[in-house]
Amino acid sequence: MSGEDIGNVNGIDSSFLGHPKVNGSSNDSDGECNVCCSDICFIGDYNGRYYPAHKSLLMETSGYFREYFARNTAQEASKEPIYITDVEPPALVQCLDFIYTGQLNITTKNLKNFAEAALVLKMDGIWDYCVAYGVSHVNIDTFFDLRMMAASTFSQKLLDATEMFALCNFETLMSHEEFALIDKTLLLFLLEHKRIKMIPERKIYEAVISWINFIPSKRRHHLPELLRRVNLEQIPIDYLKDSIYGELLVLEDTECRNLVEEALFCHLHTNLSAEDGSCVLTRNSMVMLSKNLQSALSYDPWSGRRKTFRKTTEFEGSYVSCSVGRSVYVLGDDRSVFELDTFANSWREMAKMSVDRSEPGVTAQGGAVYVTGGVAMATGKGVRTAERFDPAKNFWEKIPSMKKPRFRHCLAASRGFVYAIGGLNNNNTPVKLVERIAPKQGVWMNAAPMKKSRSSALCVVKDETIFVFGGTFVPDDSVEMLNASGSGWTTLTIPIPKNCIAACAIDDDVFVVCGSDSANEKDLEIQEFRLDGEKSNWVEKMPELGQFGGLSVAMSCT
Repeated sequence: MSGEDIGNVNGIDSSFLGHPKVNGSSNDSDGECNVCCSDICFIGDYNGRYYPAHKSLLMETSGYFREYFARNTAQEASKEPIYITDVEPPALVQCLDFIYTGQLNITTKNLKNFAEAALVLKMDGIWDYCVAYGVSHVNIDTFFDLRMMAASTFSQKLLDATEMFALCNFETLMSHEEFALIDKTLLLFLLEHKRIKMIPERKIYEAVISWINFIPSKRRHHLPELLRRVNLEQIPIDYLKDSIYGELLVLEDTECRNLVEEALFCHLHTNLSAEDGSCVLTRNSMVMLSKNLQSALSYDPWSGRRKTFRKTTEFEGSYVSCSVGRSVYVLGDDRSVFELDTFANSWREMAKMSVDRSEPGVTAQGGAVYVTGGVAMATGKGVRTAERFDPAKNFWEKIPSMKKPRFRHCLAASRGFVYAIGGLNNNNTPVKLVERIAPKQGVWMNAAPMKKSRSSALCVVKDETIFVFGGTFVPDDSVEMLNASGSGWTTLTIPIPKNCIAACAIDDDVFVVCGSDSANEKDLEIQEFRLDGEKSNWVEKMPELGQFGGLSVAMSCT
């Protein structure tokens, strides 16, 4: 069959037959196809037009046609068109042309049609073209289509590109008429990272409510989860009372109603509020303590807000600290213990430890404070002893001693155990040793040792998983993660901020106090980094941190 013969078939788009791969080359005097014409089939669109194409090329480039011909072997002897009704005709023509030329004429107007065609026809080559084009053309006009395309196909490249655009243009997106079309995953992502571009909390709340009200029957159950990510206490009290507390969706949900009432409580109790009328702490916040406790500062990395606490003049010497609920407990090397109540903004002296110890490990577990090891002030040697403090009873009790003496070690609580990790022995040698105790059983047991010896390391617990990084005598920036079973450590390759001096986990984020690029040793900053290996660009310069020597985390007033 010649190209002319094919062109005479009723309904065929003859313009498509001009393709050299279909009509044969100039070397064929009779115009016969180079590829056997029995290999040619016809693809029909929903308008009834037919387009010839080589079956072998269709099967090579399209998963759809491979599956089709595997199911319909009789098609080899038939010239009945294969109708593709789920693809727009112009996109179908270009997809067929793509198998010969490897080229597409993609624009922002036809990208959606090409993407849909690529998914229907299972043409990976066209899909890769669409993704590459979409990633490089994210703007306010294309964002919503690209986001829906990313969410429906789970394309990680498109998901990342649309997330980054949304972070940088959150306020613009909130006022867009299609804002309610974004997926819940992205909305949560934006609410949790809105510190990238500070926006009044009233606007944040209004965006959440408009998103819920778009399909209230299907979305109202998401309101508590979303409202927890809005700093309601930073919204003016009149708007809280008249608009938010009067919103039917809020009133009908107990958790939402409680969130609003707690925000109102913060406004009404001025002695618990900062100068701008908001609560001392809005959610989990970093509490930084200066040497000798002459200064104490809370910092909310979500909003950038700071709150200075009252001073205490009764403390001297070095210390370690940890938090239980709303209180931060400071343990001095002279046995002294002080409590900073972040809710009442007050200090008080607590019961003293049973022994004096310098550079011990400290953590909180089950509402109690645990202290282990350290250097005995009288002998200058590391000790094995351990004790536990009950804040409710203001009472210290001795617990079994560790197997080995150590100091400058990490103490961390996870999965019902308290872990003593690394540190220095009495030869001033860093160790890999890890021990753990189950408070109810009261026996220290050896656990899997770390892969590297570390002392003065930093340790955070996120989702019950222990991460250890930094410290002395460590030649690289590795992070070690204790496996869920506690049977071994995994080394993670993560870009850790340099010169870290303190760290804490707040909700789903890890924040560190570290040195900046400045040569000034006191020029410090706070950085966030992610334990999945993706480094955040978020940095908060805080030169005033040079005076602080500790870092802890205290719960919010909610």
